[in-house]
Amino acid sequence: MKRFIPILLLPFLLISLAGTPGKEKFKLMTFDICSPEGSGTSNSWTKRKDAVISMLQEYTPDIAVLQRVTPSQAELLRISCPWWEIEYEENLFVGYNKKRFTLSGSGTDAGTLWCRLTSRKTGRDLYVFNLYRPEGRTDYQGMEELLEAIKRISGGSSHVFLTGNFSMEEERFALSHVRSWMGSARKDSRITDDSGSYNAFRKYGHITTDHIFYRNARPLQYQVITDSYGVPFISVHYPCYANFELDAISF
Repeated sequence: MKRFIPILLLPFLLISLAGTPGKEKFKLMTFDICSPEGSGTSNSWTKRKDAVISMLQEYTPDIAVLQRVTPSQAELLRISCPWWEIEYEENLFVGYNKKRFTLSGSGTDAGTLWCRLTSRKTGRDLYVFNLYRPEGRTDYQGMEELLEAIKRISGGSSHVFLTGNFSMEEERFALSHVRSWMGSARKDSRITDDSGSYNAFRKYGHITTDHIFYRNARPLQYQVITDSYGVPFISVHYPCYANFELDAISF
């Protein structure tokens, strides 16, 4: 005997089959790639570059936020990761999946390279801020000014991501303004990882100075990638990687 689905139930069935409407997931990575060192060292870029490329090709982040990238490294990354379009300025690099996002704006402000990415699926805007803070630059005022710039550029109500090498741990007082306005992927993800991101080319990471802060998104998983890919260390910092879910409804 044939079974018929009542007409009133059809919309709910279609929603169930299609998934939750207006939502999408994406993968974000931050990674201090470390500029080339002398060719004779075991940690030189010549020795590490194949490992870095293998890692990126394995994880295929939809948005890759990299620091201390030279022009020649940026060109190699562009060729090796053809799913990306890239923005590059002053050793800061953002690669984004060109099938999923379009670039609606970019610039530099408060020591960051920022990109406004528009989702091809939902039309929502993501603001990604890439930061590299040299060691010793941990002042409170500088981070306060950075947060004000982020609010001004993003409008404060979009999906916002601040990520990079901060050269300080998340608990430092200088980051208190950031923590009060943004969430931490490491702390808030359903599945997380307490491994350190900084290894100094000497030992397993014991402190985390690379962070992924977010606003108006939902972190699902956070990981520090400590695999060596055939070299002693992939960089002086390990990549930090997070899965996010975005909601397309108005805030």
